Amino acid sequence: MSISVLSALLSALLIAPAAKLPPDLAALRHRLTGHPGLMVDTSVEAFSNPNDPAQLSLERYRDQFGRDDHFMVMVEGDVFSEPFLARLRALHERLEALNIEVASRGERKADRQRRVQVTPAAPAAPAAPAAPAGGGFGEESGDDAWGDVAGGTVIEEVTSLINARRTRAKDDGIEVGEWCDPMPAAADLPAFKAAVLADDSLVGQVVGREGRHAVLLARADFMSEDDSILVNDAIRAVAQEFNDPAGGFKTSTGGLPEMNATLKVSLFSTMRVLLALSVLLMLGVLLLQFRHVLGVLPPLVVVGMAALNTFGFMSLAGMPVTMLSNILPAFIFCVGIGDSVHILSVYRDHFRHHHDTRRAMIETLGTTGVPVLFTSLTTIIGLLSFKFTSIPAIQDMGVAGAAGVAAALVHSLLFLPALLTFNKTARLGVSAASWETGEEEAHKRDWLDAFIDLCADTTAGVRRVGRDGAHVRFEAVPETPRQRRRRVLTLWAGAALTLLTAFAALKIKVWHNPLAWLPAHSATKNTFEVMNREVSGTANVQLLIEGGARGMKDLELLKGLEALERHIQGYRHPTEGDIIGSAISVNNIVKETRRALRGGAEGEYRLPEGDQELAQLLFLFENTGPDQLRRLASADLALSQMTVRLKWLEATAYLGLTDHISAGIQAHIPASAKVTPTGSVYTLVSTVARLLLDLIYSFGAALVTITLVMIVLLKGLKLGVLSMIPNLLPILWLMGLMGVMGIPVDMNNILISSIAIGLAVDDTIHLLHHFRVYHREDGDPHVAIARALTYSGRAMLSTSVILSLGFFAYMASDMKNIQVFGMLIGLCALLALFADLIFGPALLRTFYARGFDTRR
Repeated sequence: MSISVLSALLSALLIAPAAKLPPDLAALRHRLTGHPGLMVDTSVEAFSNPNDPAQLSLERYRDQFGRDDHFMVMVEGDVFSEPFLARLRALHERLEALNIEVASRGERKADRQRRVQVTPAAPAAPAAPAAPAGGGFGEESGDDAWGDVAGGTVIEEVTSLINARRTRAKDDGIEVGEWCDPMPAAADLPAFKAAVLADDSLVGQVVGREGRHAVLLARADFMSEDDSILVNDAIRAVAQEFNDPAGGFKTSTGGLPEMNATLKVSLFSTMRVLLALSVLLMLGVLLLQFRHVLGVLPPLVVVGMAALNTFGFMSLAGMPVTMLSNILPAFIFCVGIGDSVHILSVYRDHFRHHHDTRRAMIETLGTTGVPVLFTSLTTIIGLLSFKFTSIPAIQDMGVAGAAGVAAALVHSLLFLPALLTFNKTARLGVSAASWETGEEEAHKRDWLDAFIDLCADTTAGVRRVGRDGAHVRFEAVPETPRQRRRRVLTLWAGAALTLLTAFAALKIKVWHNPLAWLPAHSATKNTFEVMNREVSGTANVQLLIEGGARGMKDLELLKGLEALERHIQGYRHPTEGDIIGSAISVNNIVKETRRALRGGAEGEYRLPEGDQELAQLLFLFENTGPDQLRRLASADLALSQMTVRLKWLEATAYLGLTDHISAGIQAHIPASAKVTPTGSVYTLVSTVARLLLDLIYSFGAALVTITLVMIVLLKGLKLGVLSMIPNLLPILWLMGLMGVMGIPVDMNNILISSIAIGLAVDDTIHLLHHFRVYHREDGDPHVAIARALTYSGRAMLSTSVILSLGFFAYMASDMKNIQVFGMLIGLCALLALFADLIFGPALLRTFYARGFDTRR
């Protein structure tokens, strides 16, 4: 018992926030583990594979151009009015002045991962500042260049209609200024509006197509996910200060940082509530079954310590808590409590007969210890099968979940029995009369027994003749024709249902959109929808461009990029239509400069005629606005980038676009150059494209390994293979239900099948372990089935009800992914119970018929 308590205390120390620990203790923990504590990463990027080519390309992009996302503020109103523009300038300046203490400023996720892998025990200094970020086009001075960590505000640059780049001619060359410097007078607003809405580099970037929406893009340095959420909260607060819908200035926040922050807050808040609700439901079932504090609190303490151990393990191993692993506490509570319920149920029967708690516990562990061990082992195998996926976040969740289930097993076998040895009088739900006689009262058989009899037809081929100590005695009688017909009909019905659901499962599709997890009333979700409709969306595709010998001074390359841009903007999604917004690249700078030098005529907004003119235009612009050029190209112009704004869609909706872009690159880019598409869209597409393959690998590994475990446990190939039939049925039924209901496979429920087989096999283990033992004693399958169900049936039913109720509690969440996950796992627990109680006995009576030597 002391081992369990000490492990829980150590885990609490590992996951405690550093601010709540004495400084010396926090520093010691950091030196020993290499981490400041339990890390949290609820970003969408947490699901990406750091070794994936798409992610590696994105890191190369960040090496040169910095962050590929922005904090976004959208403002709705009459953009081209004096009051609106004045308030927009005030909001712009307020965001520029925003300053927050950010401890992780300058650190990239990739840098932190590399330090953990190389020097896990040594805290490292923050990463070097990154180069200027791409995709921006506002004014910025060289002294406050992006990535300059020493001094300045946390917001490195804000880009909006106020300071968007405007290149104009002047007497001795060009001037790279701002659109609202000076602010337009009332008389100039119509011309100002026409000029802005005619500029493709502004429409869809900082202003909506109809002139009713303006967007401010705030760019910051790299930082941890927690600090990014802190900055996002500050930006949201500033936007709220300026929010005045009645006055024609309605503000809202968007962008990837906003979505990540909303998902984290929503997930953590809803999981705390759902965990409490799950515990309350478990408490009610345990109280109803055992009617004593010893039957209620010890199981909850066991799973509580296991949940602490899970997060302690994650902290020690440097595994961050993600949107996926956030469910682990509730998962461990629901799954881990099953072992305690089985032990308590069997202990109660032995304690009623012997009135000796020590002897009762010894006999309980002697008969239940092996199946309890193997039920946990199969669940662990199901979770460890996640190692066969390609997504580190899923792999980590599987390893951490397996560690939690293992901890629950250890506590169930060490802490719970030690605690129960102090029991002297608690009957744990046994009636007074039954307690006095040490026998079960025949007339006290309740609805649980009746339900088991109804499902399993426990009277088939047997007759109850009394008790032998704590065990019910049966004798074999001939199976009636009605019982035989029921058995055959049950098997045929199961086969037909399985075929139908297998056909329905073929309709399952891969679909992933974290934004869809948020409730319909979510302000973030609504903002994304408005931005999709009005300002070309919030997603980006970045093209990393590597020039040849002349770099970006090669006119052939720029013409190829121009053709590629037209090719990309010509894409039409089959169902969504036009999803492409504006594109920003070096071409914009070249065309703007040429137009300015040729009197501002729109017809001159085009590429030059030769390489010499191109070199002159780039030279002139670089001397006038070097910071603007650095956001789009390296200092030697050998490397450049193009950013294309897109509508936010679910991940698989971009598959056609990525193919379209690849075809455009092949068709238009000269062989001397190389263009690599990257960005969050590409990492999402790359990750989701492997989901079905990951599902097959994970489930296949779990199925093969669990089958081998069952063969070892049941000490026979025939019974081991037969045992997997009632375990596969609920999974096929569940997949069929997903197909019928249109529930897709996404990052959240890709785990369902592997988790389900690990859970489904638990009841099967208890049933077939006791069936094998009793069958070797009696030699009759009907008697063995009846004895096995009498011994473990109630515990099977109780644990399944607790498990399903615990997961059905997830359906109270306002987040769709949590609702679906809870519904599917809860249904799986019930379907697995029905498969074991209805089809399991029918299979055993068929394949282990009387007259056949089944004890081999």
